[in-house]
Amino acid sequence: MSNLSYIYNPHSIKPDTELVWDYKNGYIIDADSGEVVGEIMVADPTMSFENELEDELKFNHYEILRQYVDLTPNQRRTWGKAWLYIKSHGYDVDPYILAKIVKQIYESKRSASPKTKTVSATILALRISGYSTNIEQICRELELDEEECRQVYDVLREVYKDGVPIPTENRYIKISSLIQRFPDKEVATVAQKLLKYAKIDGKPSTSVASTLIYVASLLLSKPDITMKRVAEFYNVNEVSIRNNYRGKVLPISVTQTRAGVVTEIRIPNKICRDLENFRLSPKVVCI
Repeated sequence: MSNLSYIYNPHSIKPDTELVWDYKNGYIIDADSGEVVGEIMVADPTMSFENELEDELKFNHYEILRQYVDLTPNQRRTWGKAWLYIKSHGYDVDPYILAKIVKQIYESKRSASPKTKTVSATILALRISGYSTNIEQICRELELDEEECRQVYDVLREVYKDGVPIPTENRYIKISSLIQRFPDKEVATVAQKLLKYAKIDGKPSTSVASTLIYVASLLLSKPDITMKRVAEFYNVNEVSIRNNYRGKVLPISVTQTRAGVVTEIRIPNKICRDLENFRLSPKVVCI
């Protein structure tokens, strides 16, 4: 592989060792001993620093994340430093969007210092993702002097003047957050697994989240979680869920009687494999 997200010696640690990812300093640490067992080397703008397989599954429906952003070596270094800061502070930011921002900053303000570009990219990515930012604080944390911090304001003005042709929200993260709010955690977990198979474009986030929760309740045979209850929880119309869950959001077919009783739920084998650890309704048919 040309882009490794991390590197460590698998023979130096036990198979069940819990690893801690120190994004700020770029190390992988043994949670029990505190020993550094690996180093985060290079990050790909489409994959972030997480486990590559998990990220691929997590985002495989979200095609915009699978587009590669062609960054120069200097741009990649700026992206990596900004991403380390963002991850170490627990923010949810689309790595693809950050890469687009870095590229645009380099094109809009070539004369700015690398540190200034890093802070500018960090601030812009956070603001676009819905977070409030304190420019002076981020300057201090990333060790910019007063002159470099003043340049940050110049860079931001230049980029905003040129326009920022970047999506204003990460819909995957927003829908995922809505799903996590649902009180039945088993249903929410199944809904999260269904999210990667969902068609989310052109539909309100609450509509998608409520549909996935309702379908998950059907798969788990939870009659107490009715369509009305889910609609009220997410403040959506029942009609929205009813229209969505019949094949429009998920590749799942639900057969019902005229009285609305579900008699069969047909789901693709790949989804069945994803849910093999759950006790599914006997009405589920894997196809």
